Order: sequence, then structure tokens, then C-alpha cells
Amino acid sequence: MITETDRLWAMTLYAAARLADVGCEVVHLATLDAIRPIPQDDVRAVTRTG
Repeated sequence: MITETDRLWAMTLYAAARLADVGCEVVHLATLDAIRPIPQDDVRAVTRTG
């Protein structure tokens, strides 16, 4: 399960990549059980509702 905190972490990585002018297509979250993508669309949803 991807939490709000995980999405905020991904948002920070996407923002840092933009500031550094570095390409970043998808951030992945690795946990003990799985590796899950956190697409920018998921992060944008947090910023609109949060």
C-alpha cells in the first residue's frame, strides 16, 4: 500500500529532478514486500486534494 507520506516523498523527488533539470519518468517505492511505481499523476492528485 502506498501512503500519503510515500506520495509526498515521491513529490519531493520529482521536484528535485525538475530543479536539477534531470529527467525522471517514474519514482519507485521499494518495501519489504514489493516494488511499486508512484507515477506523477498520483502525486498530482495529492497536491490537488491536500
